[in-house]
Amino acid sequence: MFAKLPESSKQAYMYIKKAPLAGVPFTNIQPMPVMVHLHDLRGKESCVNLDNNSLEVLLKVPRPVSTNFDDEDSIKRTYYPKVERQLRRVILNASKIYIFRHSICHTKNNPKPYNPPALIAHVDHTPTLLKGRYRLIHFWQSLAGPVYDTPLAIASSSTVCDKDIKTVLTHLEDFNEETGSPVFNKGQKWYYLSRADSDEAILHQI
Repeated sequence: MFAKLPESSKQAYMYIKKAPLAGVPFTNIQPMPVMVHLHDLRGKESCVNLDNNSLEVLLKVPRPVSTNFDDEDSIKRTYYPKVERQLRRVILNASKIYIFRHSICHTKNNPKPYNPPALIAHVDHTPTLLKGRYRLIHFWQSLAGPVYDTPLAIASSSTVCDKDIKTVLTHLEDFNEETGSPVFNKGQKWYYLSRADSDEAILHQI
């Protein structure tokens, strides 16, 4: 699913977990279904990497069994260090790794309502936020065994042009941020990892 953005003269926006002013729609973006071929990385995990595709699959990752994901302190105290160790497997020359945010997605409301998986292609941050000597990397891991529906799909950065990414102003509960909305291009190549399990992780560099 891609997004149909408003006319170029208008700022694309959306409100998430925050109510807009009276009379203002939650978003001026419309969903636009597009048939896209997804390439399964299962058995071919090594054919992509961060340097060439901004995408990498990590195998033999410790399962997150010691963390209470309903407790923020438990996540930061027991899970963050594990994520950092896994990132250092790939980013060997990193002088410092800072985990500034996490998000839990869930298709059910048990034990508490989490964010549902995003069904529209997006980029969580725009290049304006990335000026300087930084690498911004998403670390994605299943917390409850194999994923059979709504898997994470990622486009290889080598197939996405800068002009394909449009800026969207996202209004969140406590702050606003710029995200990116990719425009469909036939040259894009999309990947996913079938049955992604808790002992695997997917890295996505922005």
